[in-house]
Amino acid sequence: MSLTLRFIIAVALLFIAAWFAIVKPVLARVERQYFEAAEEPMVDIANLLAEIVGDSWVEIQPAPSLTAALERARGRHFEARIYEVVKTRVDLHVAITDAKGVVLFDSMNPARAGKSHGSRDVRLTLEGSYGARTSLADPSDPLSALMYVAAPVLDDQGKILGVVSVAKPQLNLLVFIEQTRDRVKAFAIAGAIVAFLLAILLSRWIAEPLRALTRHAEAVASGASPPAPRLPGHHLNRLGQMMEEMRDALEGKGHVETYVRNLTHEMKSPVAAIRGAVELLDGSPSESQRRKLLANIESESRRLELLGDQLLALANLESRKQLDQTHDIDLDALIRRTVDAKIPSAQNHGIQINIDLCENFRLRGDATLIELAIANLLQNAIDFSTDQSTITVKVRCDRKDALIEIVDEGVGLPDFAYERAFDRFFSMPRPRTGRKSSGLGLCFVRETAQLHGGDITLSSVHPLGTLATLRLQIDTLRE
Repeated sequence: MSLTLRFIIAVALLFIAAWFAIVKPVLARVERQYFEAAEEPMVDIANLLAEIVGDSWVEIQPAPSLTAALERARGRHFEARIYEVVKTRVDLHVAITDAKGVVLFDSMNPARAGKSHGSRDVRLTLEGSYGARTSLADPSDPLSALMYVAAPVLDDQGKILGVVSVAKPQLNLLVFIEQTRDRVKAFAIAGAIVAFLLAILLSRWIAEPLRALTRHAEAVASGASPPAPRLPGHHLNRLGQMMEEMRDALEGKGHVETYVRNLTHEMKSPVAAIRGAVELLDGSPSESQRRKLLANIESESRRLELLGDQLLALANLESRKQLDQTHDIDLDALIRRTVDAKIPSAQNHGIQINIDLCENFRLRGDATLIELAIANLLQNAIDFSTDQSTITVKVRCDRKDALIEIVDEGVGLPDFAYERAFDRFFSMPRPRTGRKSSGLGLCFVRETAQLHGGDITLSSVHPLGTLATLRLQIDTLRE
């Protein structure tokens, strides 16, 4: 499971927990909060009306002035914009009872006058308690609920003369309640989306250094020698350095073991040849045999010397993480110089070398290493070319890379050899002599290419021959 997916799952679980622990209780609390907020001014209204009614209690049979005032208020035409809700009429109802709970006035149902009220809000108020209730005007309609608040009508001595009960439909409040719930849900969903996006960005920000380390490890495992990744933070940077040091230590140990094993294997053949020649010289060979044996000893000695020199050069190159010094290199001149040095060897076999270069292009790098690498590729092309054939050296340049292509018309290589060609000490017999090389030249070319930010590839061409492509990164490119 990726780190990004882990972050997303964690945020999802946190959001689910927050929904049930915070959002859902808030949504459940919204309705009660609005009803509580609406009940508070209704208490003020009920007590205010109770004082007004108390001043004219003797004349309140059945309070014609209050009735007329309510009727006039209901007939008013107005538009009160309360945020997103427009109120256009008065929906407050008033009922008045005497000290026994008998209805004296009811603006919602005038026919109840003279009957016992008997409701909880009136009964509690007559008992001296706070009277309030919520009831359905129509038992079959859940939207017909009304809130009731009652207040006592008192005389000068504090005696209860009656009760004023005010009622207000809850339907108007439901609009505000639903709007608030919708907004809370919208904010919660928006917060969840923002949290998810932040989780993705955070996971990528945290995971990118780990991805860099992974890519570095994969490159090392594939045999490349990439530079140590630049990582943010002290601990991650230190981890990258430790991985690089560990790689160096493991590679050093592996190189020693590989070099000793392969060197021992490669030295067996020339040493055996020299020993055999010495044993034969110890006898009584003819003059021609003696010269032949001495020539063989000299040849195998040179082979051992060349093997040692190439091993030292390759070991020195592999130990370098980057180029120590770089200079502007005239790529055209370098290739012409390298080709000129190989023309005598090619002409011995009737091989012609053609060149197709990018004029006046330059790059930055180590000219000696590049020249040795191209010379090695040219020598391989000559060794594997048939007599009277052609080798083509072509250079293609763009804004980032220089591609040096060397194509021969030789016998080519078997398919398995293209994969193993860059292994140390791996070599195929030369068609003319049947002898193998040290198997270190292409390793040297690969290390040179990697130090210059490039690579080297081998591929077959139709119908016969091999294409070697050396890619070098161009830091400075000028015409």
